[in-house]
Amino acid sequence: MRGIVEYEWQDALQDAVHERDPREIEGRVLIAEIAIAERVHSPCRVDSIETQALFDALKVLRLLRSSAYRAIKIHKPRHWNPTVFGTVR
Repeated sequence: MRGIVEYEWQDALQDAVHERDPREIEGRVLIAEIAIAERVHSPCRVDSIETQALFDALKVLRLLRSSAYRAIKIHKPRHWNPTVFGTVR
């Protein structure tokens, strides 16, 4: 269940936050970053409250990306070789 969304880009942010699979988080984070960039570069004015929300969202996305990277790194076998198991994600 999602909370109240005030801005369109928050849908993408919430999708990233609610993603449980660390391997899928990077894609969700990229989508959210694109949505934020589109909002920043849109012709409509961004007020100070939304500006702060955008900065906060970018911090959250950075933390998500970092956490997902650590989770994936921790769960790889010590002698993991991507060429043996298929393509690298």
